[in-house]
Amino acid sequence: MAFTIQTCLKETCDGVSFVDTTGVFALDNPNGYNGPGQEVPTLNVSTGEFGYTTYQLELFYAVEGGFDSTGNPDYTANLLTWPHTVDTNPTSDTYGHVTWDFSLDDLGLETTRSGWWLARITAIWVNSQTYDYSQDDTFGFTGDLTSKIDQTMKRFYSEKGTDGNCGCQCGDTNINTLYQKYRIWRDFIGCVAFYDQFQVEADWLYSSYIQCSC
Repeated sequence: MAFTIQTCLKETCDGVSFVDTTGVFALDNPNGYNGPGQEVPTLNVSTGEFGYTTYQLELFYAVEGGFDSTGNPDYTANLLTWPHTVDTNPTSDTYGHVTWDFSLDDLGLETTRSGWWLARITAIWVNSQTYDYSQDDTFGFTGDLTSKIDQTMKRFYSEKGTDGNCGCQCGDTNINTLYQKYRIWRDFIGCVAFYDQFQVEADWLYSSYIQCSC
């Protein structure tokens, strides 16, 4: 199997974390960094220093209708120079995982909108010849809508109790129906790779929850 970078983009309380989860070469991780063969990039776990000539992250934020991967990125970071941490515990399941944290201020955002985000990685390694491991990875964010829907439902129950027939509406949708659609969106649609529907449902939830009234 050819070497590929394994990544994760995670929501945090104050922004996002980008994690290189490739790890280092081992019997149970044969495609990790520092493996045999001149085509496998290097990572110094002690210092967090990669052998890449270029290692760059471009983020395309979730927006209504979906991000435009052909346009300019919303944020760009040089992963070789941006502060990062490495799991240096050889007995850990995440040994060799490298994490970069970006705050909302760094990203120029007030919140991380739910929907599909794109992480575009440019990774070039030169070792007697040039190897290009660049790739695009997408990640579904749900945290912002979860917070907004939770607050809406708490207000609904504090005002009307548990009576589901109270007539609370979110536009043309009963508030309990909205919550059911939210749970399906959060727990199912993204997981089974209904890519377009995940974004469409996120946009619908954003436009509907603000119309909720009891």
